[in-house]
Amino acid sequence: MLITSGGFRKGIVGPTATRRLSTITDNRGTVDGVYYDVVCQWLNGKAVENITVGTSPFEYHNTDLCVEDVIVSGGTVSEIDFLDIENNIYNLGHTAGEFTLGAGEKLKITYSATPTMKKVRR
Repeated sequence: MLITSGGFRKGIVGPTATRRLSTITDNRGTVDGVYYDVVCQWLNGKAVENITVGTSPFEYHNTDLCVEDVIVSGGTVSEIDFLDIENNIYNLGHTAGEFTLGAGEKLKITYSATPTMKKVRR
């Protein structure tokens, strides 16, 4: 794996002729020395994925190592709460929208008619 540092966080990621990973990133290292933003872009891409919504109140937990944008739309939603990694609850004051979740963070959706939820890894 080849990692070239010094550019923008979202960088340029893609396979080269030798099947090595090349990117431009901003030196955001992790404990094990792997750049999560690079790995997330390479392994997961940025495809929009559906989230299967369970019974209300539904808690969506970002178990990926990547930052995700979660989109909540439709249905009849009465409350959306953000839960940080320590499970502190913050009412967002919205019933729909796009919300950014870091690794380990959650959204709790309270509804009477099931909303549509999608995620995009960043």
